[in-house]
Amino acid sequence: MSAIEKYQPNISEIQTWAEKFAESGMFTDARQVVQAFVKISAGAELGLTPFQSMSGVHIIQGKPVVGAGLLASLLDRDPAYDYRVEWEPDEAHPEACTVIVIKNGNERGRSRFSLEDAKRAGLTSSNWTKYPSSMLFARAMSNAVRWYAPGATGTSVYVEGELEPSTAQPARVTASVQRFTDPISTPEEHVEGEVIDATTKALLTSMSAFDKAELYQRTAIEKGSRLDAVKSSLCSAYIEWEWIKVGEPCPDEPDPVAVLAEFRRLDRENTPGDAVDTFDHFARTGQDLAEDPQTAIV
Repeated sequence: MSAIEKYQPNISEIQTWAEKFAESGMFTDARQVVQAFVKISAGAELGLTPFQSMSGVHIIQGKPVVGAGLLASLLDRDPAYDYRVEWEPDEAHPEACTVIVIKNGNERGRSRFSLEDAKRAGLTSSNWTKYPSSMLFARAMSNAVRWYAPGATGTSVYVEGELEPSTAQPARVTASVQRFTDPISTPEEHVEGEVIDATTKALLTSMSAFDKAELYQRTAIEKGSRLDAVKSSLCSAYIEWEWIKVGEPCPDEPDPVAVLAEFRRLDRENTPGDAVDTFDHFARTGQDLAEDPQTAIV
C-alpha cells in the first residue's frame, strides 16, 4: 500500500473545498469554483484528497490527466496489483520503457513505449529530448493501467501531454484566411499563401481559453500578433530557461503547451515553503496553522 489513502467526500464537502481552493488563488487552472469542483470530483473518483486533486489532476478534453508518479501510486495503492519497470538498454540511456503489471502475484500484461513509438506519434516537444526516461515511463505506465489494471483507478486516466493533438503531419502548410474562434484575444494567422508552422498552430488552437490567456499574458503576446511574432515570444522563454542558447536558431515549432507548463512549474518551485506547508495542512484538515497574516489562508 502506498501513502495515498482512498478519500471519498460527499458532494457538499466537494463544494466547500472547491470554494476554498478557488478563493485561495493558488491554482492557476482553477480560479473559479466550478473549475475546482470538477478537479476535486475527478480526483475523488480516484480516491484522492482535495489537495491531491487540485495539485495533481488536470482536466483536458473532459478527461482526467495526472502525473505518472501519481498514476503509479494509484496502481500501487491497490493491494491486488503490483508492477515492475524494465529499460532498454538501461535507464541512463533509455530507448524504451516497459511496465509489467502483476495482479495477485501473476503477470497480467506488459506495456512498452519506445522513442520510435514517440516519433511515429509525432511527439516532438523538447521534454522528449531533455527527459526521455520520464516521458517514456509516463506513456508506458498510462497504457499499462488502462490496459491491464483499470480496476485500480475505476476510470480512464491519462498522463501529462498524452491528450495533446497529434503532430504527425507535414511540418509546414499553406494557410488560408481563418480566425481563431476562442472568445479571447488570439493571434491572427498569416494571410493566404504565406507559410505557417502547423504544430505550433495546432497546439495553440487546442489550448483552453483560460490556458491561452495565461500564456499570452506571461509571454507578452499581444492582440493581432502573427504566428512569427508568437514564435519569437515563445523562443524568448526558451532562451531564458536555457532550452536554447543565445544566438541559436529557434526551433521551427516551439511548443506553447510546454512553455506554459514550465511557467507553472517555476511558480510552484518559487512558492515559499512555509506557505506551502500551511496550505497543505489547511487542505487536509481545514485548520489554519499560520499566525503570521502574511501566510494565513483567508
